[in-house]
Amino acid sequence: EELGVLATLNPSLKSNDWLEEKFKQARKSCSPGRPPLGLYLALLTYPLTDKETEPLISYLKLTKSLARTLRDTSSIKSKFVPLADPKLTPSGIYHLLDGYSQQAIIANLLASDSPVAQKHIRLFWAKLRYIKPALTGNDLIQMDIAPGPHIKKVLNHLHDAKLDGKITTKQDEKRLVRGWVDKGISP
Repeated sequence: EELGVLATLNPSLKSNDWLEEKFKQARKSCSPGRPPLGLYLALLTYPLTDKETEPLISYLKLTKSLARTLRDTSSIKSKFVPLADPKLTPSGIYHLLDGYSQQAIIANLLASDSPVAQKHIRLFWAKLRYIKPALTGNDLIQMDIAPGPHIKKVLNHLHDAKLDGKITTKQDEKRLVRGWVDKGISP
């Protein structure tokens, strides 16, 4: 910042106490290793809007991976209102954060001022991203569910039920699917 580089890249980029604290938290969270460059860049550019981020990505000729991290960081940041909802279900948390880069998720965890959003991001990071249904598409076909796009829909509903704690075992999953089939319900 003293050399004017940050202001040249974008006037919103600042080296301040907030950024210093976030970099310190990043180092602590990655200890004993060092935080990846993408995490530092995501925190540095956190104050930027989507419209400000794109020209910076082009100007710096960032790699696909770094560009994705910055875009993902901005996209997650735009979801903070629902992420800060204390009534948000685990499946809701999962759907808000699934598919984003690791560094973008961590950057938003560190940058967030909302304890509820931080709690939800931590839950996703520590637990939810690992939860998957035990049943597979082949299992569903063996349960007389016709092959096709419907299988994915059933698996998605099973996944949501498992995330929300409505089912815990493979047997629970089978009972739920049989219930849907018996009642002729399309989940």
